[in-house]
Amino acid sequence: MTADRVCGLIFCILGVLIVLGSLMIVSNFPGSGDPGPQLVPLILGGAMAVLGALLALRTPPELSFETSRAVGHAKSGDDLDTPNETVAPPAVWRRIALAALLIGYVATFNHLGFSLASFLFLAGSILLLGTFAVAAVVRKVVVAVLVVLLLGYALNGLLGLSVPGVWWS
Repeated sequence: MTADRVCGLIFCILGVLIVLGSLMIVSNFPGSGDPGPQLVPLILGGAMAVLGALLALRTPPELSFETSRAVGHAKSGDDLDTPNETVAPPAVWRRIALAALLIGYVATFNHLGFSLASFLFLAGSILLLGTFAVAAVVRKVVVAVLVVLLLGYALNGLLGLSVPGVWWS
């Protein structure tokens, strides 16, 4: 739980710094129009600060018997009132693969464009954090496509931001 509090505090501070930094963006340069270059950093920084504070201040949840059984920590004869059950973090190889995906996403964003780079990152992350059953993989890929299409449409179509390589706007 201490790690949650520390990470939450770090994310909260970073979110506040992003908000403060975005308030200093001068919006009277060529190409800045409605809604201006401050909007996205303000929204993301504010969300990061709020979610970081929630993470830092939350109390640890108790897992239900069904959740414990689903993640393999409970047996059929276990007592339902044991509060010390936790979900194990992802394996080390999965964490390394997630870090590699993030680095690859940042490195290839300008070359592949928003949609393809974001799809590969999101689909890879979702797959790494779940099971590899065929039905689950198909469902996760469909979710990744839908999220990328909706986010691309929101950024390019609704907000009018020029995001490179959006499939649908």
